[in-house]
Amino acid sequence: MICGKIGVKFREMRRRNLGVTWLGLIGLTAIVFSACSSNEGVTPLMKAAIADDVTEIQRLLSTGAEIDDRSKYDWTALVFAIQRGNEESAVSLIKAGADPNVVTKRVPPGFMASNGGYFVTTPFREALREGNLKVAHLLLDSGSQVGADDVKLAGRHGDAKLFERLKTLDGIDFDSPETLGAALGTAANKGNLKAINWLLANGASPNGFDRSRPPLVEAISATEPEAVRLLLARGADVNFVYQPYTTQPDNLSSQLSASLQMHVQDFEGHLDIVKQLVAAGADRSFRYNGETPLDRAIRDRDETLASIAKRDESPAEQSVSKRLQGYLAHENAVIEILKD
Repeated sequence: MICGKIGVKFREMRRRNLGVTWLGLIGLTAIVFSACSSNEGVTPLMKAAIADDVTEIQRLLSTGAEIDDRSKYDWTALVFAIQRGNEESAVSLIKAGADPNVVTKRVPPGFMASNGGYFVTTPFREALREGNLKVAHLLLDSGSQVGADDVKLAGRHGDAKLFERLKTLDGIDFDSPETLGAALGTAANKGNLKAINWLLANGASPNGFDRSRPPLVEAISATEPEAVRLLLARGADVNFVYQPYTTQPDNLSSQLSASLQMHVQDFEGHLDIVKQLVAAGADRSFRYNGETPLDRAIRDRDETLASIAKRDESPAEQSVSKRLQGYLAHENAVIEILKD
């Protein structure tokens, strides 16, 4: 789905410094809008929402444009505006009476969709993904219907006010361990301390629910040391045994070295987490796939050393080698902590 993905993909390309110039983006945008018009049933009102042109939105509505027209995949101008992060356009459309309960179709892989299209979504879910609580509250004011999946998503950016409102809505078993636990896991993964505090104070278990990844694991995997600190302080069991996705039970102590793969960037944050887990009494003798945390850390260190040894003297290879040296220093620091 071209239009729905363009904002996300452009932001992603800019973040990754993929050499995309603004001129290139402008040209690509022109191609996208052309394709939208011919292939996806995107209306002028939807284009105005994508461009965050509130004046044009109001002009089109005043001349009879249908506010809830749908594109090929059932996206409306409101969904486009919220997904693009265009708050003014979204507010204008909500106040003009746009349907808050649109449910889109799943978008198959296509142009600009490197990971396979776009999932089924709603205006409220897009507001939660964008972290736009103002729009989320306006949608609730307009009668937006929500479910347990929305509560889970609210863990990303939600605050006490939002959760208090969600708790009063019909159709959600809000107080169930699954609903609260899923929201807590999302909050932990995003380092949303306000949400973590509210959810724990309102019945969520600090260890999650049956067969879920514990909130601590979510916080560790995202390198969120402050979330780890809060969960430990609020009673999370550092040696909690869980079995979410595999046939082999896991223990939180395996996370002492589980984040040492090459995607780790926040070495300081990860080292802080390792120290916290050790101080909280993590069982360093626990074996996962036959390895203790120390065994795993040493294996990672040895693999990094082997990779460094393979590099030649070319500038590109030396650049990689320099980056690997950073991982090596971090792995050695973790090994020293685990040895103590």
